[in-house]
Amino acid sequence: MSSPLHPPVTVEGKFLSLGEERFLIKGVTYGTFAPNPGGHQFPSESVVERDFAQMRAAGINTVRTYTTPTRNILDLANE
Repeated sequence: MSSPLHPPVTVEGKFLSLGEERFLIKGVTYGTFAPNPGGHQFPSESVVERDFAQMRAAGINTVRTYTTPTRNILDLANE
């Protein structure tokens, strides 16, 4: 299991905070995808890794999924 790269986002009244700074959500939805051969509704890890890199480059900091991601997908998101 990988460790977080930053402290958790916390609730501060009606705002979210990351450490001492306000956390502004810049998000996208990801999915729903057709099931892969293993039955999971996400693309291959290489595709997810590429997609997350593009999201990061665009300043995205929050990803919403409609199906439960595998542990490997969560680890890629954490990176």
